[in-house]
Amino acid sequence: MRRIRRVYAVRRAAPVVLASLAFGVVTLWALGREVWVSQVYANMPSFFDVPAITGFMTYAFIHTDLAVQVLCVALLLAVVGLAQGCARLLGGFGKLGAA
Repeated sequence: MRRIRRVYAVRRAAPVVLASLAFGVVTLWALGREVWVSQVYANMPSFFDVPAITGFMTYAFIHTDLAVQVLCVALLLAVVGLAQGCARLLGGFGKLGAA
């Protein structure tokens, strides 16, 4: 019975995880084509200065082209979908010990 539940959990979560992963990779590729990433890192404040990083990212997001903003939102959706699929996968494995 455990094996059946494991297979069911993987079958349920695999399409969501793979689709989100593929969408995320394509979005990252497109974002890399639109933004000069090394220049963003050169202008960025120290990573451990959280208020400065937050202000920098907000300012950078607001002052970019619409295409970059759309790609950033799409990347966020891909990450949320990937997290949801992984949670669904791990949730299915967590129920194995219940039977």
